[in-house]
Amino acid sequence: MVSFLAESLLEEAGYDGEVVRLITTRDYEDLYNMSVVLQQQLEDAGVNTDMVVADWPTVTSELDSAEGWEIYIITASRMVSSASGPSALLKTPMAGPASPEMSSVSGLSSIISVLS
Repeated sequence: MVSFLAESLLEEAGYDGEVVRLITTRDYEDLYNMSVVLQQQLEDAGVNTDMVVADWPTVTSELDSAEGWEIYIITASRMVSSASGPSALLKTPMAGPASPEMSSVSGLSSIISVLS
């Protein structure tokens, strides 16, 4: 069930049901596991997601591309001096989303903050 807050944030962001792609690797299980959790939380919030799983060299190559992904978890809080939890790299319109219709992805940062 989608919460009222998530639903209103999605509406405010202009989200129309586009698929948001998370890119990850099983080469680093902690990154993969956090991606699985984030995918479930986004799905629970009403965001359509697709997880792209590839080997580490492919992931690092894809991160340089403007295509193929919208979200990538870059670290876990145990690796940095932050109590805020995992950090995610989230494409924004300024960073060049994979497609013009994905411009609403930038509004997902509010939703991800709520989910954390």
